Amino acid sequence: MTQTSKQSNYWPLVLESLRDKVSGTVFKTWFSQVNFLSIENTGRKVILEVPSNFNKKYLETKYSSYLKEAINKFYPRVVHLEFKISKIAKAKQLEPEDVFAIQDETGKRSYEMDYKKNQIEFKKETYHQKNLNNLNPKYTFDNFVANNSNRLVLSVAEAIIKKPGTLYNPVFIYSGVGLGKTHLLQAIGQKYLEQRPDFKIKYTTCETFFNSFISSVKQKNSKDFKDYFRNVDILLIDDIQFISGKEGTQEAFFHTFNELHQQNKQIVITSDKPPKSFVNVTERLLSRFEWGVVVDISKPDLEDRLMVLKDKVERMRLDLDDSQIYKIAEMVNTNFRDLEGVLNRIEARVKLIPDKPLEDFELNKILSSYSDLSSTIEVKLSNQILTADKVLKAVCQVCGTAKEDIFSRSREKSIANSRQILMYLLKEELEMSYPSIGKFFKRDHSTALHGHKSILKKMDTDLKLKQKINIIRQGLLD
Repeated sequence: MTQTSKQSNYWPLVLESLRDKVSGTVFKTWFSQVNFLSIENTGRKVILEVPSNFNKKYLETKYSSYLKEAINKFYPRVVHLEFKISKIAKAKQLEPEDVFAIQDETGKRSYEMDYKKNQIEFKKETYHQKNLNNLNPKYTFDNFVANNSNRLVLSVAEAIIKKPGTLYNPVFIYSGVGLGKTHLLQAIGQKYLEQRPDFKIKYTTCETFFNSFISSVKQKNSKDFKDYFRNVDILLIDDIQFISGKEGTQEAFFHTFNELHQQNKQIVITSDKPPKSFVNVTERLLSRFEWGVVVDISKPDLEDRLMVLKDKVERMRLDLDDSQIYKIAEMVNTNFRDLEGVLNRIEARVKLIPDKPLEDFELNKILSSYSDLSSTIEVKLSNQILTADKVLKAVCQVCGTAKEDIFSRSREKSIANSRQILMYLLKEELEMSYPSIGKFFKRDHSTALHGHKSILKKMDTDLKLKQKINIIRQGLLD
């Protein structure tokens, strides 16, 4: 389904955000002629019009991360960008001699464009430029809100900041979209930079690592590539899931990982899924992902969303009452990025009409795109709201274990097994965080972590256990 009328009003704000991120020359050359066409796939894909095929390819390879970040501020559900070439531009032919140079963000003459070959030749490699840790100063621990869904991963982050490269190495953080992985990853880098300004810190995405590797192969310049990624104290790499299927890049990352790990250099990796769920990735690389600690950021519950919303509303100085904040938290039950997107839209409305408070009907209009999503989730659970107590009841019935025994300190095998099954299902079905599960049992989060992982491991070989859990799951949907 295409959505254009309501959402296109935010495109000027996206361009304004981009203008703040790049130099005036870069904005004029690459972004000023990009036009918003539509939002499709229930808000997941944005269609943009560009003046040429060359412009399209350059935006895809060089500036896609800038575009996505600016777009997500106002269209938080967008995960895909699609570029369509202007019909007018298609008819315009460029001369073979059309070669020109532009300035990059630092004001230096960095790239030469050759329209005839339709490619970019790196005339001056970025490997030799200084202070390229790539950290965004807005991502810090000061504006990262601690809550039940991220408390465990925050503890791990604090531990590696105190003892980099020795306690947990690597740290593998995974979660769904928009739950704060990138923010946390860069906050770790900012904290290192604050405490140890002499540290060489490198934040990069898997896409950038891949592009740098391909460039080094084409230019037969592997030495600069190796020096750039291996001569660091801390390597922070985002969205490692995109390494799937890229054999050459996996090989390059494998050797980069080994070199850094052997020197006790801290490695922190993020992904949208755990290592066990990867496909087309070598076993030796997957095993290294799990060498240190694998920790997740779970989907935020209502309490978490309220906590984050109140913090952001205060920081943004938005005049919202408690009922409006609660309504946003209740309806936007997906991730923190969606919450921030709603607040950005509210902020845009306030800037346009500063003297008039936000009316409830206006808030309802902003939240309208999330109403379908909420109902979809409820239908998935057979129009019932699944709770921890319902899961507990189902486990007790199928396993034949009394409720009081599950919460007891008994280590009897059958009771301990039922207890761990419950921990597993609370994690998998309700996406509860380990601290929340621990609190439910009046135990430490490490107990919940152990219980969940224990069942995961047993299910690989224990067919009866897998059948029992499937029976419990079926009962939850009936």
